[in-house]
Amino acid sequence: MAEVTPSLDPQDIHEIEFSYDAEYDLAWFHIDERRSALTLEVEGGIYLRYDGCDVVGVELHGLRQAFLVVSPFARVFAPAIREIEAFAGGALDEDIDVRATADELPLTTQMLIFVIAHALATHESELRHDYAEAASAIR
Repeated sequence: MAEVTPSLDPQDIHEIEFSYDAEYDLAWFHIDERRSALTLEVEGGIYLRYDGCDVVGVELHGLRQAFLVVSPFARVFAPAIREIEAFAGGALDEDIDVRATADELPLTTQMLIFVIAHALATHESELRHDYAEAASAIR
């Protein structure tokens, strides 16, 4: 678990690279360009990718089976995935690779900000819980 919560300034999202593996139902969102990063499992199939203190992407396990079915995620994910499919000229029943600007994929950018904010809040909550447990164990 990361000791410091990574962060992201939404204005720093200029390009998004989306890759989807249909066989394994895995999706990757890279912010700007792909780069080496640490991966932090946050919860239920959400993996935050960060380099130092900067969030550089998100990995999702079970995109079709979880995030497009379960609310509140489905309400945010479905329009973004339709946007990606239209941009790519494909569907999630096949592998997809898309690279576009944030302006070309506004719904996807909003969804990515939502997921990252959710993941960061969850991670920060876990850290606070761990620190409180450690502090009470010392007393």
